[in-house]
Amino acid sequence: MDFDSDSDTERASENVLKSSSSKGKRKLSEAIEDLEDDVTPSENDTEKGRRRYSSKEKGKGKLVGEADLSIANDGGENVAVDNVFSAPIHIGEKVALHDQRQVNNSNSNTRENVSDGNVYMERFREIARRNASRFAYFSAEEEQVNHLPPDAEVPQDIEDWPGPFSTAIKIIKDRAEKDVQVPYKDKTKPPSVNWVPKKFPDRPLPKISVPSLQDLCLLVLAKNADAIVSLDHVADALRHRLSQMLCDSRRMNSHLFELLVQGSPTEVRLRDCSWMTEEQFTKSFQQCNTINLSVLQLDQCGRCMPDYILHSTLARSSNCLPNLVTLSLSGACRLSDVGLGQLISSAPALRSLNLSQCSLLTYSSIGTLADSLGLVLKELYLNDCQGIDAMLMLPELKKLERLEVFSLAGFENVCDNFIREFITARGHSLKELVLTDCV
Repeated sequence: MDFDSDSDTERASENVLKSSSSKGKRKLSEAIEDLEDDVTPSENDTEKGRRRYSSKEKGKGKLVGEADLSIANDGGENVAVDNVFSAPIHIGEKVALHDQRQVNNSNSNTRENVSDGNVYMERFREIARRNASRFAYFSAEEEQVNHLPPDAEVPQDIEDWPGPFSTAIKIIKDRAEKDVQVPYKDKTKPPSVNWVPKKFPDRPLPKISVPSLQDLCLLVLAKNADAIVSLDHVADALRHRLSQMLCDSRRMNSHLFELLVQGSPTEVRLRDCSWMTEEQFTKSFQQCNTINLSVLQLDQCGRCMPDYILHSTLARSSNCLPNLVTLSLSGACRLSDVGLGQLISSAPALRSLNLSQCSLLTYSSIGTLADSLGLVLKELYLNDCQGIDAMLMLPELKKLERLEVFSLAGFENVCDNFIREFITARGHSLKELVLTDCV
């Protein structure tokens, strides 16, 4: 009797399991058919360019992957469990066998459902690809940003970090916004500072001095003076300018001095002869023809012109300088009254004489000038001649009847009595009187 009851219990449990599995499969197939019907768009929706999704389709991933399990659990397992637990089971071996069979059935159902789910998922993906163009959103700004050339840089907003730079940027932005928001009330009001360029309508603008071709040529000659071989047929003005440039640049030498005195020159002008020695001076003037010489300037010649050199150079004989009108021997500190007498006897037509800084001269040399050149001399410069007494030379100065320019700059012994007597005697012909530094 017991064995029959056990067999009846086993058959009842098997029937319950079969019914639950068949019910689960039937519900799964019905759910999939409903999904297909919902996914397929209707004709009306297709025509309108959009379609409606059901609540089941929104959770299709969960439905397809887990539909078999949920349906089986909801529909079959509960029924099977209720039926199984409602039946009286007394043997442990029968229960274990039942569990094993249920696990095997569920595993096979799961594999089948997974394979079917993959097929349906692929179908869903294909449907999504076909309908993706309907839901695509196009933005022109994003398109431009995405298609910028590689070299283009997208401007970045300046981050407002604390610091002097960010503070300055903020102040500038605030000022610009304030100017825009609050325009000027009185636009006709002139600005506080009105800058006007400096112009002088009554005065012509200074002209830009462009060097002439002659000046450029003289610069080239001065820079390459050692390469000059002759100055024949060169005008006296150009010779004078060239000698000044050479003296100022300290490029004058014996070679160039020989070119200046070569032949029969009319003018020889050197404002600085401090470089010249006695031998160079003697050699150069021995080859010079002084017949046509009218202007001779040998300033700062104290080194090269003592009295004994004059016999072989300038004062070789009386009246050897017949056309000499202007003579300048400034700085001839080795020239005495005797040497000056020789020069005066050689130049009877002298009109201008510069004896500045000739420290060896005395008032007796003024007497020699008055006796020889009293009727022709017009200009006399005795600046810084400390060996000459002003009051002692005053009687001799009165003999210079045609004197027009007289310079006594640096004379310390000039007094009021000297000026009063000299002006009384020769003031009627005098045009220029220099008394600089006469204390």
